[in-house]
Amino acid sequence: MWRTMADCHRIQKRTIEEAKLLLLSSYSAAAAAAKPSEAARAARSAAALEAELRNWRSCLEAWIAAQRAYARALAGWALRCDGSGGAAAQSPRGERPSSAGGACLQWSRVLESVSEAQVVDGLDLFAAGMGSVIGAQRRSGEGKEDGEVDGGPWMTPEKVMEIAGRVLCAGLSVAVSSLTEFAVSSAEGYEALVKRRGEGL
Repeated sequence: MWRTMADCHRIQKRTIEEAKLLLLSSYSAAAAAAKPSEAARAARSAAALEAELRNWRSCLEAWIAAQRAYARALAGWALRCDGSGGAAAQSPRGERPSSAGGACLQWSRVLESVSEAQVVDGLDLFAAGMGSVIGAQRRSGEGKEDGEVDGGPWMTPEKVMEIAGRVLCAGLSVAVSSLTEFAVSSAEGYEALVKRRGEGL
């Protein structure tokens, strides 16, 4: 599973990197002819994407926590069943836990050692970038309410569309890159565990 996830994220990352040039050039062309209503639509889309990214972040954190809790519970159960106890890697008699108990304990440790902080930060950065598109649209004067923006329009609709395209491309790149690194780290940890277990360590 981990290797497949890592491979999928690598493919996504490569595809996004290749598509960025096309996306940016199409956004530049669209931005040149942007109307205020299109900038407002881009801001609404950015708001929806920001909400989805924040939800994705929460779901990812919950999934990672669930994986860790499951591995801890499985390790504790396996160690209790083989009589070696859940607190240490060895039984009170100095024996090593069974193959299943040891594997579960080591997998739990691997999951605890892989940090999701970079992924969470990447998703937060992407969501914040989408929030900046909303702010840019508001400062452009489109859809403003009385007193919301002092001094009139700050950005043209064209500039808002250009910013939206750049933020989307950069945010996608950062988010998928961090997901790729997380999946690769998880896959490498799992593969190292399988190799150690195969060597009887």
